Amino acid sequence: MRTSATLLAVCLAALLACTAAPAPAQPVRAGTESQSTLEAPPASESFTFVVMGDRTGGPRSGVKILERAVEQAGLFSPDFTMTVGDMIEGYGPAAPWLDQMREFRAIMDRLESPWYPVAGNHDVYERPHTPTGHVELYKQHFGPLYYSFEHEFALFVVLYTDESLSWTDPPRDQNMSPEQMAWLRETLSGSDAQRVFVFLHHPRWFPYYRGSNWDEVHAIFAADGRPTDAFAGHMHVYRDDGLRDNVHYRAMALTGGFPVRQATEASFHHFAVVRARPESVSIALVPIDAVKPGDLFTGEDLNQLARLHRSAFVSVDGSLAAGALGGETGEVTVRLNNPIEKTLPYTLEVRAPEGWSLSRTSADGTLQPGEQIEVPIRGTAGEPAQEPPAVEVLVAMDYPYEPGPNGEERVEPVVRTLSIPVEPVLAGGSPTPDGALVLGRRGAARVDLPRLETFTLEAWVRGGPPSGRQGLMTKTESSGYGVFWGDASADVGVPTGYVRAGGRYLVLPADEIWTWDRWTHVALTFDGRTARFFVDGKLQSEATADGPLDDNDLPLFLGADTDANGRPLSFFGGEIDEARVSGVARYTSDFTPTRDLSPDADTLALYRFERAHGVIAEDSSDSGRHAWLLNGAEAEGDRRP
Repeated sequence: MRTSATLLAVCLAALLACTAAPAPAQPVRAGTESQSTLEAPPASESFTFVVMGDRTGGPRSGVKILERAVEQAGLFSPDFTMTVGDMIEGYGPAAPWLDQMREFRAIMDRLESPWYPVAGNHDVYERPHTPTGHVELYKQHFGPLYYSFEHEFALFVVLYTDESLSWTDPPRDQNMSPEQMAWLRETLSGSDAQRVFVFLHHPRWFPYYRGSNWDEVHAIFAADGRPTDAFAGHMHVYRDDGLRDNVHYRAMALTGGFPVRQATEASFHHFAVVRARPESVSIALVPIDAVKPGDLFTGEDLNQLARLHRSAFVSVDGSLAAGALGGETGEVTVRLNNPIEKTLPYTLEVRAPEGWSLSRTSADGTLQPGEQIEVPIRGTAGEPAQEPPAVEVLVAMDYPYEPGPNGEERVEPVVRTLSIPVEPVLAGGSPTPDGALVLGRRGAARVDLPRLETFTLEAWVRGGPPSGRQGLMTKTESSGYGVFWGDASADVGVPTGYVRAGGRYLVLPADEIWTWDRWTHVALTFDGRTARFFVDGKLQSEATADGPLDDNDLPLFLGADTDANGRPLSFFGGEIDEARVSGVARYTSDFTPTRDLSPDADTLALYRFERAHGVIAEDSSDSGRHAWLLNGAEAEGDRRP
């Protein structure tokens, strides 16, 4: 029993703890001078325990949620774990009750520290209703109906809220018996703990239980006076009902039970991690599956996964074909390889426009470490091309992590999507004498080129005063080269050439403004060392690079620039004619431009726009690099003087 002298000693100790000067903080042992002072953390007396909510009153799948909760709660290394009742489904004969009890105990016994039961209605009720329910089975296999224990500086009290084996009429059957209240008074008076924690199933302080004798029970805790935290369950909703006198009331939601519809955000599967100190309590609600073990992702796993991400584990050789007639055919080979030391399952999917015929659209299997396979795919185009067809291959490699703590498989897909080249095929075509490419700041022509070391871009162009960023012949994306009609840095700018070489852009603006809306020849050259920009054959700017050309695999657009995915942007509004790409620097000083350009051995592509082929612009060189016309770009006749 707590004597008057003992109570006085406890009160004096508490008073001294509150009024004594805190121990001075100790500075960290610094290795360098600093203008900021750091102090070591103060010593703190504390312990941690876990509280789990209702497991039952829901589908059988709640058992799996409980298993995950036990696994994840163990990661916090709690001193022990508390429940709030409704541990098994119950409400049936003894045989299934025993099976459910064994299942629940087997899961909870996986915890490395003790756990403590609380009796809920599912744990002790029997159907058909009997006067004694499963109370004796509960006491035999779970323990006493109400009990207490001390840990460190705290007293833990477990109460029993189903003494009448009913909760349908709280004023009648949700009352604490005189015997249990007498036991509670004796338990409190017999403990010198600094804090009290209370666990029960029915949250009798709720308005639902109005009329029961909980006010009398609360008065016992209030008279005791020590900081008290009460945890209950049953309602399947987490709520913090705040402080009443010295008692802080909280109700847990679920650890496997069924959610309620009235409060979907507050009715969730979780457990609580409680950090107890003599002077305070902190609580963190941890949703199930929100916490992971510290060794879940090994460095070796992440290193191999990074290698897989960086690798070109899928590539495409060859090209398909499409044109103005339809039915064009081509064949590609998709190559898959496994660059790491683990066996990789894979899936492959080929996507093509409606009407296309493919020899195969999917494949799957596994690749051993270092293994490479080839998947041949033959494709036949559908109706005559009205736009550049998009054909792509999507490959997913399933990287297998090392098994999780319970041996579960964990897989992370690494997905790569590649465009399958579709070469434009000419067929017939109608003459467009004096033709040019007509653009309305939304269209462009796409040209696919090899990577270059030296080049010349040139074309005859006509447009309005440059405003904003407008690409003429460009493929710049932190690399590459191109000519822009407008410079975004000015409301009305001048045509400018850009060459990325030696890790930086060489910027080559025109040095004069001329009369707009007339045909003008522009040319950009790079000889491996020096970049030059010409307008009507006159040198405007030149710059020397610190290294070789930084080219890329993106397309060159006539009438636009490219983004990182090879799509056009920064469109030009005007006309382009006689667009030629050469693999050499043709001009080093002033020259007289030729209105009709001709192909030669150094020509990589030449677009004269003298014949219309639908959405295909004919390459007049021997290279056969016909271009796709995008977004309504057209070759129109009678555009030249």
